[in-house]
Amino acid sequence: MKNKKTEAMTYTFLATVIGFTLIGDLDYIRQNSLGNFLYLIAQILETNSAIQESIETPKKQNKASNEQNKDIIDELIKDIDIIKNKLSEYT
Repeated sequence: MKNKKTEAMTYTFLATVIGFTLIGDLDYIRQNSLGNFLYLIAQILETNSAIQESIETPKKQNKASNEQNKDIIDELIKDIDIIKNKLSEYT
């Protein structure tokens, strides 16, 4: 499996090649229009990704938190039982 640095460099190189390929014979106005269009697509993807992440992250954190709380409660119940047993020895 590639390491993250190599993967990032590959994507950067690929983007550079695609960028220069798209320039072709376009004048600067069309290059600007195409760049703005592609940037808009990138913003939509980024926005959607951020929204999806904000929806998913609390679910994962909440589930982990609930499991951790359950473990803590189970430990506390055991401790209470131990204390009850000790107290019953004195009564």
